[in-house]
Amino acid sequence: MQFYRQNVNLLLPSWLRKIGDAYLVQASKIYRANDIPFETSWFPVFLVLSKHPSATISEIAEILEVTQPSVSQVTSALERKGLVNFNTSKTDGRKKMVSLSEEGQRMVLRLQPLWNSIDRAMSQMLFTHEKTRNLAETLSIIEKLINLELHREVQSILADRPVNIRQIKSTENIDLYLQFKKNEGIDFIFPEKACKVYAAFSDQEVIGAVAVEKQSPSEFILYNLYVCRGYRLRGIAKGLLARAIPQDSKTCIIMDRATPELVDLLLKCSYSFKVEVNTD
Repeated sequence: MQFYRQNVNLLLPSWLRKIGDAYLVQASKIYRANDIPFETSWFPVFLVLSKHPSATISEIAEILEVTQPSVSQVTSALERKGLVNFNTSKTDGRKKMVSLSEEGQRMVLRLQPLWNSIDRAMSQMLFTHEKTRNLAETLSIIEKLINLELHREVQSILADRPVNIRQIKSTENIDLYLQFKKNEGIDFIFPEKACKVYAAFSDQEVIGAVAVEKQSPSEFILYNLYVCRGYRLRGIAKGLLARAIPQDSKTCIIMDRATPELVDLLLKCSYSFKVEVNTD
């Protein structure tokens, strides 16, 4: 870095490219850590589409000040992933309009908390150095912060978001179902009978839920346990189970299916369990 600082005016394009590459590496880590299959190269085009209902390739290129072929390449990749749709303009049959698909809209909802956290992390890290006026020093600070702290800072911000878990009323079940269907593309099962549903909220956003039914003082049927993909590995599933089912080694959880992750969670929480496959 010292060589770049000493020759900042001559090496500025290379240094900016180096900083940009480091930023993209950190962003990729953040997406992977939150189990979101998103490529950093898609971001500028995807961001434009998240703010415009539809746009042509040329309009997106004009907004981003890049070439139309580069936008076309990204939109084609997004179409292959099912994140955008191409449709003929209603006012001009010669124009092809690009818009987010339902899956693309769900992806925006998953990405928005990460984008907000990245923005906040960069602002917080640069705030302490806001009095810096020398270009070389400023670039050195930005590069160091990105390489050493961005991924860690973003994960810290996400982890610090307060989570509230509460039992929801039966009248809220359909809203919960529709939210999971729209945002995550899953069917959240909660039989009406004596089933109780607990949901986890972060900033009024539903980020997880569990549906259980008490069979006896020591037996509970687990119908569904789900945590949104951007919020996993933060103890939310454990918190949902703890609210819905007493944590006791004598407590048995009955399920009709079990993933390795769920089995591992139940063992860590000291629950006993059994799988009863419904053959009807």
